[in-house]
Parts: sequence; structure tokens; C-alpha cells
Amino acid sequence: MLVVISIAFAAINLEIARINYFFGISEVYVCVLVFVTLLIGGIIGALFSYPSLLKARRENARLRKQLEQAHQPDENLRAIPLQKQA
Repeated sequence: MLVVISIAFAAINLEIARINYFFGISEVYVCVLVFVTLLIGGIIGALFSYPSLLKARRENARLRKQLEQAHQPDENLRAIPLQKQA
């Protein structure tokens, strides 16, 4: 679906855009310019969200370990034989 939309967008936007840099001028198709801009934005967004992802994974691992340790005494209590009451 995304490929079809991208092809339609590229077919509609065949105009040439002029980009002025500090060191020169380039002319590219508008569809290429939009694609490159979205790609750069996606890469920057992924780079900025990666530390949050790592933090969430560490927190998840810490909580799993804490949960495992919380269940450990239950296993030990089940191993203790019951005594008869007099």
C-alpha cells in the first residue's frame, strides 16, 4: 500500500526544486526531496528515541529479576515439610 502511494506521489510531483546550499545550488525532483527529508527525519527520530528504548529494556529486566526473587521464598516454603500439630 505504501509503495503504491509513493509511486502515485512521485508521478504527481515531477517538478524540479532548486536547493541553495552555502557552497552551491542543486536541482532535484520534489518527490526525491520529500523522500530524503522524511528519511533523515526518521533516522534522527530513531536516534533520539533509542536511549529511551534502552532505558525501558533495562527497567524491564530489573523488574523481571525482582519478580523472580519475590517468588523465590514461595518455592522454599513449599519444600519445607509440614509438622503435625499436637
